[in-house]
Amino acid sequence: MAKFPVDPVPQYPLQITQNWKTIISTFDGGQEQRRRKLDFATYDVTLTFSALTQDEVDTLWGFYTAQGGAFNEFYFFVPYIETHVGLFVGVGDGTKEIFDIPGVIDGTTKIYFDGIEQAAAGYDLLVGGGVEGSDRVDFDTAPGAGVVISCDFTGYQRIRCRFSEDRMTKERFEAAIFKTGLNLKGLYAA
Repeated sequence: MAKFPVDPVPQYPLQITQNWKTIISTFDGGQEQRRRKLDFATYDVTLTFSALTQDEVDTLWGFYTAQGGAFNEFYFFVPYIETHVGLFVGVGDGTKEIFDIPGVIDGTTKIYFDGIEQAAAGYDLLVGGGVEGSDRVDFDTAPGAGVVISCDFTGYQRIRCRFSEDRMTKERFEAAIFKTGLNLKGLYAA
């Protein structure tokens, strides 16, 4: 999978929207019944850039074109360090021991199995080697089949996404990156 260009760097701060999928039913008496459809959020990102050279604009346009508009998915790494909580890592199958962390770690990390924190003695954190350079976690014993693995960490979050817009002229693309923002649609981590 492709990786969004690291240069040029978008303006700080980015607009990152967490999306949860909740079904809400309201009864006649005003009570609500809520049901969560996703256990983990997806993240939409809006990028704006300050003054860019023509080569930098061409780099971004070339990436948009290479992705076929909204067709291909890619990874976007948030370009600054933050603490991230409750991010999806993967689902155990009883044999796989190494999983990608959804980002690059630059601080503390906690790993959870079905929401229960795991002792750090049961795993090693590996620098790099994951998809598009993400860090990885290597468990001493493979997580059981169906075990949901999640994490909290401080570092650069990796977001699986695609472009929101499927049709754009280069002029509209340039207006978006400077004024209204270039929108990336967050996808559920597979």
